[in-house]
This record gives sequence, structure tokens and C-alpha cells, in this order.
Amino acid sequence: MAITGPRVSVNGARVHSRGVARQVPLSLPIAVPYDVALRHLRTVKPNQFTSAHYREIDAPITTVWSILRCFDSPGEYKPFIRFCHLASGNVEVGSIRHLVVHRNLPGKDSIERLDILDDKAYVTGFSIIGGDNNLKNYRSVTTLHTAANSEERS
Repeated sequence: MAITGPRVSVNGARVHSRGVARQVPLSLPIAVPYDVALRHLRTVKPNQFTSAHYREIDAPITTVWSILRCFDSPGEYKPFIRFCHLASGNVEVGSIRHLVVHRNLPGKDSIERLDILDDKAYVTGFSIIGGDNNLKNYRSVTTLHTAANSEERS
């Protein structure tokens, strides 16, 4: 799969300790269905950060999804992962995985729970629930969409 452009980070919002919790909507340079945008709406509390990333991939959406949906083998698309195994479950919502990252990264490992896996809508998401890392209350949601200029690409 070829990446057709650089990753674009948009809509980062940091709320300082004196700030008030607020909703931060998704803002991307592509049209996103309303129900998908709702999956990316976050309440940002004091001392929290949220962001969205957009990347075009020159491949059929089904091919990309076949890789991204594999909760038990994220090393296929995350090169910083040295080892991963399922601690519980069978790649369904509620499954737990244990990741070990390469030595040159901060932290040593991560314990993550699969929160969303929707094969029809191409949505997956996980939360970090433990491990030796600095990511507390971390949640990730990934959605795939067909590019506006092609029905076959994501």
C-alpha cells in the first residue's frame, strides 16, 4: 500500500488546568458521514489533549481494513511494536492485548482493550488500560472512508 501524501494532523486542542471541559468536533479535509464524525467527538477535560489524523492510502478499503482490524497483530502497521499477544479474548470487543515496544521508545509496554470493532462501518478503537507507559486515559478510534475521487480507494 502506498501512502499518497504526508500524514496531516488537525484540530489539536489542549485545555489547561484552569480550563473548562468542552466538546471538540472532528475537522478533516474530507467529507465524513455524520455518524462517523460522532465517533470522533470528544469531551476534552482540563489537562487533556485531543487530535485527529488524516492519511490517504492508495489501496482498496477492504485491503486496508483487513490489516487494521487485526487487533492481535498491530505490528503489521505500527513499526514501533516489537511483540504483541492476546491476553484474553479472540479479537472481539473486550479482548485484551499486551504490546512490547522497541527499546528506543519511552515506556516498555502497553495493555490495551478493544472497545470497537465494526466490520460494516470500518471502525475500530481501543483504550490503554495499563502497562509501563505515560499514556493515561488514552483512547484511539480509527475509521476508514472511501476517498471522494475513487470508490475503490481509502
